Amino acid sequence: MARQMVRTGRGREGRPSPDPAERYERWERDFFAAQQELAAVTEEATAAAELQREALVRQREVSRRCVALLKKFPGVENAPSKAPVVGELLSDKEAAQMLGLSRVYLRKGRMNGFFAEGVTPPPFIRLGRMIRYRRDDLERWIEERKGGYK
Repeated sequence: MARQMVRTGRGREGRPSPDPAERYERWERDFFAAQQELAAVTEEATAAAELQREALVRQREVSRRCVALLKKFPGVENAPSKAPVVGELLSDKEAAQMLGLSRVYLRKGRMNGFFAEGVTPPPFIRLGRMIRYRRDDLERWIEERKGGYK
């Protein structure tokens, strides 16, 4: 089809105006290309979402298995240490109550390696970020210090 010459008023006289049928064909071609691209992207997103769902299901299964394994170690909330745990484990709060010390004083002694007057703190176990004390170790530490600081 022949193009019509239209005056635009912007100083470009004689600029060809596309035929309405041509404009529609171009629009239709662009529209269908965009639809196909959208379908491809939607399919990719659906596949990614399915993979993510599968990963979440697997993560839940592994998490449940870890919890079940942790229940086999009484008194331990997180992963057990490499050494076998013997005796009841106490948190720093429980240990501080048992020893009659503040949690802060116990923590400072643990971090510094000694209390005031050169007294060594009781032995502790680090489980990840958790600190635990064996009840037996605390009782032994108390017995060693009966009658004064050593």
